[in-house]
Amino acid sequence: MTTGLSARARLAAIAGAVAFLVLAGSGVASASWSSSTAAAGSVSAATASATVAYEGAATLDGVTYASTGSTFVARLLITDTGSSPLTYTAALATPSGTGSTLPASSVSIVLWSAATCATVPSTGWAPFTTTTLTVPGGAASGTSGVAVPLCVATQLTGAAPTSATQSLKSVLSITGKVGNWTTGAQSITFTQSAYQTPSATNLVCTTVAPVGTVLKATDGYVTLSWTTPTNAPAGAVISYKLVDASNPAGTSTTVTTPTTINYADLNGSPAYLTLFTVVNGQTSVGIPITLTRGQTQVKIFFGFFTVTANYVSCP
Repeated sequence: MTTGLSARARLAAIAGAVAFLVLAGSGVASASWSSSTAAAGSVSAATASATVAYEGAATLDGVTYASTGSTFVARLLITDTGSSPLTYTAALATPSGTGSTLPASSVSIVLWSAATCATVPSTGWAPFTTTTLTVPGGAASGTSGVAVPLCVATQLTGAAPTSATQSLKSVLSITGKVGNWTTGAQSITFTQSAYQTPSATNLVCTTVAPVGTVLKATDGYVTLSWTTPTNAPAGAVISYKLVDASNPAGTSTTVTTPTTINYADLNGSPAYLTLFTVVNGQTSVGIPITLTRGQTQVKIFFGFFTVTANYVSCP
């Protein structure tokens, strides 16, 4: 009798141990679930899924920064395509081995939430060396079937190269989460370039004063002359345009060196002009110059008479 009871006790103990191992091996004790698998164009985990896409024609891909401070803006739509509400996080990567030559530290990014993306914030910028970005409140979460807009701007904060184009390939990823479920990352990949279009140099302004002759007065004027950029690509097509910012319409005139500016050419006084260089269709940073115009009295007919003449003066 004693031997039989011991055998039954041993069998019960073995059965209990087997049941525990089966339950533990089945994952019942784990409450953490995740999925890192994502199909192109979507991310998913169980009942959670989302898509990320550009809204409208504006894109961050294929753009070229012409100078420090150049900025590009795009609007993304993050759509919760699953049956569960999601909270979103963002990450930024600049993968190595992609041939990028523009330093990631030379470009910055900012995310914000707004009805339109017309006004770019002055704060909240982070260099492309940053790996984790904060998704702003208005775009930080979504419900099933609802698309939330996310504004994104990138800016060249370093110096643009002047000898050759440099590029940077980047990946902006959005990840959704519901409870302990984390979706795979949905990515927007974009390659950006930087090249500062060379500008004319040695801008010289020369004033020619009004003069009186025997019978009349000749109006004064100024001449502008400059030097062709020496670092333009070989065989480049180069032209110049002069923009008068004092004119509400922003008058733009194609000019050559030297060029003459008369009283009637200006919209007012002072006149704020900017000389731009156009190299192979790309416009350089402008060179500003301020001119003044007015009228003065000059003598004619051997000094016996005084008449009014127009003048233009350099700074």
